[in-house]
Amino acid sequence: MENEKIMILMPLSGKILWEMYGESFGYFQKPPSLHVPLEEHEVHTDWIQEIERGVIYLQR
Repeated sequence: MENEKIMILMPLSGKILWEMYGESFGYFQKPPSLHVPLEEHEVHTDWIQEIERGVIYLQR
């Protein structure tokens, strides 16, 4: 389905990259070893470029 949206978790650094460059990363669920706050963000599924080891790489 085109233009479908999902919620992902993104750190502040990811949010800054997204706003400045249109590229970023996030997670479906918080990795246990990650100790930074994450916020939920809605993204289009067609922005997902790759998913590797639980990390979602995005590009507009």
